[in-house]
Amino acid sequence: MSQMIEQECASMENQDIIRVLTVDKNQYNATYLEMAQREIDRRGLVLRDRVDTVNVAWNNESGKDMTRAQAVAQAGGAWSPWALLTLVNCVGDAWVVQREFASWLIHFYERDAYRFSSFFNALPELSDTLMLFMSLEPWEVAESHELDGWKPIFETRSRAFLTKIVADLVRDDIQHTVKTPLFTGDKEGEYILTVPGYHVKAGEQIVGRAQEALGKLYDQAEKSALGDRREEELKLYDLLEQLVPENPAVHYNRAQALMEIGEEEGAIVALGEAIVLALPDLTREVTPSAGEDSLAQLAGNLNPLLSLLRVSHEKKDGRDISYPDYIDDCAQVLEGLLQRRPDNIPARHCLATISELKGDIASAKKYCAEILERDDTDAAARSNLAYHKAAEG
Repeated sequence: MSQMIEQECASMENQDIIRVLTVDKNQYNATYLEMAQREIDRRGLVLRDRVDTVNVAWNNESGKDMTRAQAVAQAGGAWSPWALLTLVNCVGDAWVVQREFASWLIHFYERDAYRFSSFFNALPELSDTLMLFMSLEPWEVAESHELDGWKPIFETRSRAFLTKIVADLVRDDIQHTVKTPLFTGDKEGEYILTVPGYHVKAGEQIVGRAQEALGKLYDQAEKSALGDRREEELKLYDLLEQLVPENPAVHYNRAQALMEIGEEEGAIVALGEAIVLALPDLTREVTPSAGEDSLAQLAGNLNPLLSLLRVSHEKKDGRDISYPDYIDDCAQVLEGLLQRRPDNIPARHCLATISELKGDIASAKKYCAEILERDDTDAAARSNLAYHKAAEG
């Protein structure tokens, strides 16, 4: 029997045999533990040094090996809400710690298997328990949760609006957490607010009140516009831009207000934001072109508007490509601006993008050529023009 245990210990990876002597030791008898210790000694492993090494990663960055003390210092540093800190101990178990609005949430993984989640309201308690976890000592939490069963009550791409709602949830002591794009891998950057089933009704009421307050801001902005109170209108749209950056009407109306006070460059940027928001709908109707990733990356480095994915405009199922009406409104405003300022390059970039999104490649090429006539170093225009010429060839 002892020989079989000895052979089994000899076949184990370092990580596995360390588990036997630490976190899983209650599962083995004295003979097995003695044989495991002999194998550790035979390999020359210094258990203290192994335990003191923790792999630490922020958000989606690559992990770095640190000591336990350094890892605890990372956890105790300044966090922005919903940032993630992943800590993997020497036996492959992990804590994924998320900074909530007024607490910390840990997700415990035993190797690759998710076990449970738990909230910590105080940093000292989090740090002390984290040190036990990294030291392979027994640790426990006051309350554990299976978050897979929690219900989504709100989705948004606006951190500012989400923060307002979460602050109200904290005030009313409603348990919640936020699934971030880092955690879900959502490409559109949506945050998903979730609550346990018994808090769904109360949580939805808070979301409803926040949306009502948002509606009042829209009404105030419209009244300011009708009363020609441009500065007041702009302040309201600046606030709305933070709260609902995914609403193209906010960017379009803000652009109109900027135009009224002569801030044409700012208006072009706002129109560009509105145009970009048409992309998710359009890309569901067209087939992506080959090489879109590299071209989008190149354009994005030069002009944020042109970080749009290039699309081929092949019609799906024989249907015409549809696009939001406000795209035509944006084009009309930009064309009017060009009549007053015929050498404006950012406006032409916007119009080239609109033309491409609508499938009017001839106009897109024309605007790119006009940009290069005015600035032959504009790499984004040169790239787009070269792409379309190559596609024709």
